[in-house]
Amino acid sequence: MPLASASGGTTWFLGGKIKMSVLADGGNIRRRSNRLLSRWMGGWQRAGIFSGVGGSLSCALMVALGVLLAAAVPPAEAAAAAVTVTKWTSLSTAQASVQKNIVDLHNQLRRGVSPAASNMLQMPQVLPTRENGSVDFILLSPLSHFIVSLKSWNEQAANNSLNWAKSCALGHSASANRKTPVFGCGENLYIGNAPFTWKYVIGEWYNEVTAPGFVYDKAGQGAGVEHYTQLVWYSSFQIGCSVNFCATAKKYFYVCHYCPAGNLNTRVFRPYDKGSACTSCPKSCVNKLCVNPCMFTDYYSTCAQMKATYGCSNSTSGKVIQKNCPASCYCDGKIH
Repeated sequence: MPLASASGGTTWFLGGKIKMSVLADGGNIRRRSNRLLSRWMGGWQRAGIFSGVGGSLSCALMVALGVLLAAAVPPAEAAAAAVTVTKWTSLSTAQASVQKNIVDLHNQLRRGVSPAASNMLQMPQVLPTRENGSVDFILLSPLSHFIVSLKSWNEQAANNSLNWAKSCALGHSASANRKTPVFGCGENLYIGNAPFTWKYVIGEWYNEVTAPGFVYDKAGQGAGVEHYTQLVWYSSFQIGCSVNFCATAKKYFYVCHYCPAGNLNTRVFRPYDKGSACTSCPKSCVNKLCVNPCMFTDYYSTCAQMKATYGCSNSTSGKVIQKNCPASCYCDGKIH
């Protein structure tokens, strides 16, 4: 059954699950999706993503009675049960423990990228400040109308992701629906036939590094690795995720928003800078991850040149640079 894609094309759903990702360049979003394979094996219909995680997952979870048989469970069924939960509501990110699990999983994967990253930001629980050790919120100046949470779990991003998950659109949201007061955010989606654990879903995104395969800084790679590149995008240090059961489609819709957005067209196959861990942040490193994020984002790819030419003073031209290139102006020594 075809599902209309957010880009106006068609995404074919073949009995399995669909992973989707976005490619962002400023305000422009390109949507891509993977076509999934399904096959019949041993009388069971099996469908899944062949992504280096042990082959396909069995759809026996969805047999006519909607239950798993206790006796003589085939190995594939047992494997599927190990990556699902009994009640999908236990996956709700309203629970602090689920939030922490998602953040911890991301940090584990981000610190283990190959080749190693010199500037990979940690998704911290609370960011330290020189003034008072640690805070949840800080008032930013000169953009004093922004109050920015310093926690890695971004509540606004989580609310945005929940609103989209509840829509059951089963495609990508508009970029306007993925904004926080400071950042535009990227988006990873996953659609499942069963209530898969967050560990499994996040692992499926990450496993694109091996299937279809990712090669650092190799131009012209095919579609299908943008979940991975967003997950390990060096400057995306805040996240908000949600899941919802879409009763009409009988699908579980997982949504994660990453802030600030990754997958910029200017460096899509360089999701981070290659080098020994933390060489870009030698004085701000915790367990191979940088902890000196910038709370601003530049709006132009030429901000470094603009700053070098006009500066960030209070002159007329300097104020223009302050407004359009705040990260370049206010984040010397920070990762952005």
